[in-house]
Amino acid sequence: MKIKLVKNKSVVYAGILVLVLVGAGFAYYFLQNSDSPANNEKGKKVVADCKELAKALKNDEAVSCYNAVLQDDAQNVDAKANLANVYFEEKKYDESSKLLTEVNEARPADAFVLNNLANSLRDQGKTEEAISYYNEAIKAGNSDSISNLVTVYNIAGEYDKSIALLNDQLEGKPEDRVLTQLLASTYSKSGNQVKANELLSELN
Repeated sequence: MKIKLVKNKSVVYAGILVLVLVGAGFAYYFLQNSDSPANNEKGKKVVADCKELAKALKNDEAVSCYNAVLQDDAQNVDAKANLANVYFEEKKYDESSKLLTEVNEARPADAFVLNNLANSLRDQGKTEEAISYYNEAIKAGNSDSISNLVTVYNIAGEYDKSIALLNDQLEGKPEDRVLTQLLASTYSKSGNQVKANELLSELN
């Protein structure tokens, strides 16, 4: 079988030009969206600048800064997480939880993110969802989530759940003073002052 050669050179050149342009387009896209060290360092520097604005309580500027980062890099997880924290401080819990949900999808085992997401949901009155994320955060090793979840249970008068949670946590670290004091406080609130005093005496 003979292969027919294309006699029209203009067709060949046009085909080559298309391939070159397509290749250049892919290369440009890759450079703009890659996780190269240069891009990562630039992104980290800008996010760090945004964080400094938030630390200085310049929240409006910080929000604009983070949004500018996300406009250039919509998948910048650090920018989303930090912007969510600013929104939380501004009591914009809905915006905060939406961003943290996206961050959680990218970092499902991040205990800090799980705890913050639970806090945002809690303050929206979405207690059951908050409890679920607190439990995930506890499994991931976030100690703040223990006291946060105990507070949620105690406010609801569900002292038995708080006591069960704290006893479970104390099994692995029976000499933890913070957890023991929290357990004593919970017993006291539940009306069992005798048990509360017993626990407190063990700390002295």
